[in-house]
Amino acid sequence: MKRILNVLICISLLISSCSKDEETIDAPAPLTASDGTYIGIVHVSSQAVEGANSYIFDRKDPAGSAWIELTWQSYNTYDDHGFLLPNAKIVPGEKYEYRARVHKDGPGFSDYTPVDVGYAYNTLPAIIDTILSETDPANPGNDLVTVFWTDSLPQSILNLQERRFTVKFADEKNLGNWATMNFISTKVLGDKTFSITHSLEKTRNNYYRVDIEFFYGLKEGPNQVSSWYVIEGERYKEL
Repeated sequence: MKRILNVLICISLLISSCSKDEETIDAPAPLTASDGTYIGIVHVSSQAVEGANSYIFDRKDPAGSAWIELTWQSYNTYDDHGFLLPNAKIVPGEKYEYRARVHKDGPGFSDYTPVDVGYAYNTLPAIIDTILSETDPANPGNDLVTVFWTDSLPQSILNLQERRFTVKFADEKNLGNWATMNFISTKVLGDKTFSITHSLEKTRNNYYRVDIEFFYGLKEGPNQVSSWYVIEGERYKEL
């Protein structure tokens, strides 16, 4: 009887051991991080895993070797807009490393996915092509000054909502005081030439620049939200 009891205990332990071995969960591989196809964010996506309660996304500290846990969430995509980075912003064009794992009640954590590298689109300052002026017929003491610039965004940008060009000017003796000529809002992608005309005094000695505000969408938690940032244009001296 004692021998039978020992056999039953061994069988029970063996079954228990096999059951525990079966309680595993796969890593959510592959993981992909966007390569310049989003503005202001890196879009990170992992494979969906059946039964997973949570997806955990990490970013490697760009200034060191530590991994930073960004989120625990119930879905398998994450828009990294710079949480825990300086100024809480993704630096356009800078590369970041990501990994992910999942958690399930019972087996616990999966292994991490292989690391993938991603970056946000590297937005560049607007460069003025030329500035033309002619006497303002409505005010002969002024000139109609037209600023031309060309700007382009690739057709592959996926989350742009709007960009706003603001043309500014300042006297060369007071470059800390920039005034606004006007602005244009657009969502045009691809190469395009823009211009803004404004009436200014003939007796001027100005610098000009074109600032660009980018408005873009991202997912923050379960919600779709908007954010923005500004790229200050290069200064151009009117000849």
